[in-house]
Amino acid sequence: MTRSTARQSVPTSLPVRRPGTALRILATNDLLATFEPLATTYGRTGCIPYLEQLLDRERLDGPVLWLDGGDLSGGAARGLLRDDWPPAFADVPIAAAAAGNHEFDDPGLLPDLGRVLAFPVLCADRGTELPPSTLLSTPAGGVGVIGISHPSSELLGHAPERRSDWMQAVALEATSLRRAGARWVVALWHNGVTWTATGTRTGRWETETSAVAASFDLILGGHTLTGWSGVLHGVPAGHGHGFAGSVLVVDLPADGAARVHAPHVLRTPAAGSDPTPGTGPRALLQEQLRRWQGTTIGHLRETLTMRPGEANDLGDFIARAWLDRVADADAAIVPACELWTQPPIDGTVAALLAGDISELDLRRLFPFDDTLVLIELGAGRWERLLAAHDRMTDFANTEGDAVWWNWARGRAGIAQESDSPRRLVTSRFAARLLDGAGAELRTHPSDVHASAPVAEVLQR
Repeated sequence: MTRSTARQSVPTSLPVRRPGTALRILATNDLLATFEPLATTYGRTGCIPYLEQLLDRERLDGPVLWLDGGDLSGGAARGLLRDDWPPAFADVPIAAAAAGNHEFDDPGLLPDLGRVLAFPVLCADRGTELPPSTLLSTPAGGVGVIGISHPSSELLGHAPERRSDWMQAVALEATSLRRAGARWVVALWHNGVTWTATGTRTGRWETETSAVAASFDLILGGHTLTGWSGVLHGVPAGHGHGFAGSVLVVDLPADGAARVHAPHVLRTPAAGSDPTPGTGPRALLQEQLRRWQGTTIGHLRETLTMRPGEANDLGDFIARAWLDRVADADAAIVPACELWTQPPIDGTVAALLAGDISELDLRRLFPFDDTLVLIELGAGRWERLLAAHDRMTDFANTEGDAVWWNWARGRAGIAQESDSPRRLVTSRFAARLLDGAGAELRTHPSDVHASAPVAEVLQR
């Protein structure tokens, strides 16, 4: 296969290599099959072909590796790729990737990864068909890479339980890689900082990495869609933004610790720079994404957003659409963690932009095959449910950092028609979360897809 390239040169370059750099690493995470630029509240994102061009440019200046922290597939393309996503990545020049949680959306694909992909997908903390580590050869020396999945991958997807001895297994892998000649050992760890639009906190990730951090020269994260760079237990660490929103640039010097730059934001110009379609499965995917982009569903007068820790106008809009559609309901709720359509470069994690709304916009908003459910609530249960949700998602509540679904700390989108609702409509996915937030739920499934009421409102 021939890699696709951009029609015009990349408009901004990466940070200049620091003196003494032996090897540069370009680190991404949560690419979510972003083979096309995505429209966002701050401009258009980067994309995988854009990253390929950056890699080619960096090769002119010296040794470089592209490493990825997991969640290659997902996002708007999930409906196209869930049954056969590996071929679309077959020619992407990643050197190694971790298994995130979305790699386990369809675990039946795992045995095919080694056959289809030119790079290994690694998982050292669970019993899978995936290799735990790899030793990459570069002109600067060997780089050992170990993959570590998200600690709740069995809840987020269909991963096997984490090994009880996973920390010992990871430490042994690092020792083996050094004995085999690794000059550096890197963790690709599908986890990251806790954050809102107003701040970040590293405590949860620090706790998870504490026992094995000393085994590594560099820890590269993921899962959290925001970008961050810093230090974990004395080890340089960081992760970029999801959806190819940024790349984390790391310089490994001949002597001394890795030098991690701040996440470098990627923006694609609005015109004349869409990637040239690739071949085979990649071309088919890009073609479909462009068709969806060109199909108008309706119109929106003003931009609606979800910003963790701040407003959730988008959630309120969706909740109202759900409530209007389900006749027997008198309230609706959209947990903040259910909404994610863009990298939060400006703090916004989900948005519908003013103007024409395309089919792609709706598929980005509802990437999962999710239907609505009606929940029966006893007297006073609505108030207690909201209180439990708001307490858990409050950024000041550090106990919420360890909750598997609580990645976007913000208020829920709500709509209600009575002071004490008794029949609540929400998505099938959200019902799982609300059940864990303290409500004793009796649910009744519907055949209404979560996106349908929103499309109906946009068409009015």
